[in-house]
Amino acid sequence: MDFNVSLKKYEVAYPQVNKIASFTKKVFLKAPYRVLHYRELLPNVALRPEPVLTRWSTGLEAVSFYSEHFQGIKSVVKLFPGELAVSVREVQIEFNEPKIECAMAYIQNNFSFIAASIRKLETVGLSLRIVFDVVEECKGKLSDVRGDIRPKVLNEFEAVLAINPGYKIVVSIFKNLVGEEENFPVDISPGKYHLLKFAPATSCGVERSFSAFKNITSDRRLSRPQKI
Repeated sequence: MDFNVSLKKYEVAYPQVNKIASFTKKVFLKAPYRVLHYRELLPNVALRPEPVLTRWSTGLEAVSFYSEHFQGIKSVVKLFPGELAVSVREVQIEFNEPKIECAMAYIQNNFSFIAASIRKLETVGLSLRIVFDVVEECKGKLSDVRGDIRPKVLNEFEAVLAINPGYKIVVSIFKNLVGEEENFPVDISPGKYHLLKFAPATSCGVERSFSAFKNITSDRRLSRPQKI
């Protein structure tokens, strides 16, 4: 269940919000001097979160973070000379947009629950009953959202589930296990249904393992390259 596709809708509707998360990350990346200023001016605020491609919830978590600490982070980045770095100049422009803070507040208020749902679906050993409860709860909350973006996100959410053949099969198996259906998928033996009771809901764990396994044969596997 690729919730990452659904999240693209708010990124398209609010490109400036996405730019702040992207450029602010670059402002402090490998810049200890700027990080030092950040910690001095915002001693009680953690360093900004960094969205991770294979951690689908981190994008919304970053937006919530910037919404909660908008004025503080804005006051920090405006102190840096924009002529020295493109990322600083770009993020200063985005922070000065008149409607950007309201857009972040809207996303945090209406869509932050998706991040919690994604984290729960990534839990190892989650039963299919809990998975379907999380999906249905998420769908219900999206239906209650107000604003022009609501139908776009909801339609995308439903489209992702509709085109996912694996999800349909697992739903059918689950309903057979609880006695709600007797229409067995032809490609799976009913005697093996019980083995899928704890089938993983996402594939992000596999994708992260690919990132880890590729380092096995590289120089990063050891503290220092070894000569053979």
